Amino acid sequence: MLDKAAIAAKKVKGLINKHYAFYTEQMEAASIHNEKLKSSIKTAFAADEFVAFHQPKVDISSNKITGCEALAR
Repeated sequence: MLDKAAIAAKKVKGLINKHYAFYTEQMEAASIHNEKLKSSIKTAFAADEFVAFHQPKVDISSNKITGCEALAR
């Protein structure tokens, strides 16, 4: 029961106008999904499965590179 309360509390953490939430099965499903995703990402990092790419940001009026975005795939 405390796990369910923790899941509901996590849902409202950081929200300005909401101080409580009622537990739903969707909350638990989302929590399980997020934990699996975090685990998969950690495993992929440990196995060097991510590759970093840099994508330039171009100002279309001057056609000059103004920055870049880092992408991991």
